[in-house]
Amino acid sequence: MQRDRCRIVMAMALTWMSLNLGSCGVASAKQRVGFPWPMLEADSDPVRHAEVETLSPRSAASQVLIRAVRKPTRANLDYAAYFDNPMLATAPGIDISQLAFKPPRGTSPFEGVLAPSSLVGSLAETPLRPHEREKAMAFSPLVDYLSRWNPKAASSLEDARAAVLSESWGRAPSIQTTYQQITNVFRHVAGPGEPDPGVQWWVEVEFHPWAVLFSDMPDSDGDGAPEIYGRLRSDIVSSDVDARLRADYLSRELTGKEVLTWLNELASYWYPSYNTDIAIAGRKMAFPNEQTEPEIAAQLDGAVVEGVLFALRGKPDGKLIYNVFLVDGVGPAVEDKPPVEMKPTRVPKGVTVRTKELIGALRAELLEQGVEDYESWAEKLDRLHAKLQRLIAKRSDRLKGFVGKEGWLFFRGCLRYVVGGDLAAQAEGKNPLEAIVSFKKTLAALGVDFLLVPVPTKVEVYPEKLIDVKLLPAGRPPVLNPFGRKFLYALAEAGVESVDLLPIFLAYRASEPSYVEPLYLTQDTHWSRKGLGLAARAVAARVAQYPWFESLGDRRTYTRREVSFEEPGDLVSRLSSAESRKFRPMRVLADQVVDSKGAVYDDHPASPIVVLGDSFTGVFERTFTIGAGVSAQIAAELGYPVDLIMSYGGGPNVRRALMRTGREEMAKRRLVIWMFAARDLYDYYEDWEVLTFGKS
Repeated sequence: MQRDRCRIVMAMALTWMSLNLGSCGVASAKQRVGFPWPMLEADSDPVRHAEVETLSPRSAASQVLIRAVRKPTRANLDYAAYFDNPMLATAPGIDISQLAFKPPRGTSPFEGVLAPSSLVGSLAETPLRPHEREKAMAFSPLVDYLSRWNPKAASSLEDARAAVLSESWGRAPSIQTTYQQITNVFRHVAGPGEPDPGVQWWVEVEFHPWAVLFSDMPDSDGDGAPEIYGRLRSDIVSSDVDARLRADYLSRELTGKEVLTWLNELASYWYPSYNTDIAIAGRKMAFPNEQTEPEIAAQLDGAVVEGVLFALRGKPDGKLIYNVFLVDGVGPAVEDKPPVEMKPTRVPKGVTVRTKELIGALRAELLEQGVEDYESWAEKLDRLHAKLQRLIAKRSDRLKGFVGKEGWLFFRGCLRYVVGGDLAAQAEGKNPLEAIVSFKKTLAALGVDFLLVPVPTKVEVYPEKLIDVKLLPAGRPPVLNPFGRKFLYALAEAGVESVDLLPIFLAYRASEPSYVEPLYLTQDTHWSRKGLGLAARAVAARVAQYPWFESLGDRRTYTRREVSFEEPGDLVSRLSSAESRKFRPMRVLADQVVDSKGAVYDDHPASPIVVLGDSFTGVFERTFTIGAGVSAQIAAELGYPVDLIMSYGGGPNVRRALMRTGREEMAKRRLVIWMFAARDLYDYYEDWEVLTFGKS
């Protein structure tokens, strides 16, 4: 592995002449004059980590970050993902060129969570020893890890994170704009003669590159983002937290499967903000490969990285970025097991499409509204839509989360879908109709049945948790987006059968007004066990009616057991610092599916029934827990295992992964169930592609 890594570094050094290995230590030192904290001015003081190595050069224009993790602890993986990552770059929320900021002379910035006397402008001015500096930990994922372990014990660190984010340097605080954040944290054991003996926790506060608030701001590591350092107040990190971090987070090496679980959690957590998806997962592969975009391969200019364990593909702000990671000390996270043949059906193939029932139900909706077309229906909701549009417009694009009532959070993309208008009238590439109809026809030509399952948005089912109830139509829960109904109608007329979840969800909502078990998680974009359970039953009921279903062999008996866990939810970090500090992890329940031997359900790659989907199919299957997702619930309802092919951010284009298996393999399937968030029908961040075999 070391020889491979050296070869990679040498290849990149030849390919990218901009690779600057830097120098160790400080070349010269003097007191900065224009900044309120002392620092040593260094010609070069690059950041180094003892167990995480950056193999790609630092460049603002680079679209590839390549890192090697020498020891697979949770701390090292988090640091590799979060430190100086172009995926996480923050765009300016405002133009600060004409604003005045006041240095905190004689004051206590950051609400006093950092000892004022400890604040310095360079790492060299801290008491951290070399080995302590080289074991930096990424602060935010560390706090999230602790919150899952013990929310109460982590609360003071949550408050410290929010206090630093909230500092506005003499200007009125704004939920739209932050200027800095805690990026790294260091554990220091104070020696004789140091103040506050014992364990100390030092943090790096990094300003956003665009946040040039004062003259002569320090940037001792030369990454273009000014930074200062300070010691956390002694009461913020308890001895219990310190013990937990040392015993597990910092020292326990993860197995390959645990690394894969970490990767799934990261991809799901990042997706709402950065449009991330998993490109390589668990099998050691070369990068770039045949699936890598030409523009990325061109950046490497012929260099190939061998032994990549995982890679994340993202599109923050429309720019394609890859995070590529090698991980020492673990084997492949996904084992290449010999295929398990399932008993074939005993009836010939044939495609069955039932659309008349849905068309009838959709026509009945129009009649009930007393209108002849969907445009007239939408006009009846003008006031409500105008309210949602104002909510969207007055909140910075940077803040993807919206705070509703009673602790409910909502995702920006869901609101935009509701007010987006006619889905079929979108520009070429954004209109999903042709891509979906073409996919259905491709499957039908192979004798494969097809079901489309758009997952309704949280705001469509629980609008009263965000919108003034006076704006909502009286009576039963309303349909907020008539154009979503129009789109299903158009699909049905084109021969595409859908499982329509919205009426099912609204009926449940009307029957359960007390919110004892809502269909969505209050602090997350995704559904709850109740929501995915309703969806699974509806889908399974349709699957059981296909003429070939009764002839399937290999029937199995499944049962369910309740599991619970703490989860912050993916929307809390999409809020402002002032808003996010009010939220603590939720207690989440799941129904884990087990077989007759007590083994947790696992999707079956040889199943003739395949579920194709986005994070809604993976959230209870590969992130929060395993064996409790919608594919597991469909299998439990049917008494028959299914396959799952999912992509966190690529629900619309996850078809690529299925079609890469080839025409022959695809023809072995009986049914494809395509399930994804309905919000992606509007202004999806990539184009809806019409795919064919050989061009996927």
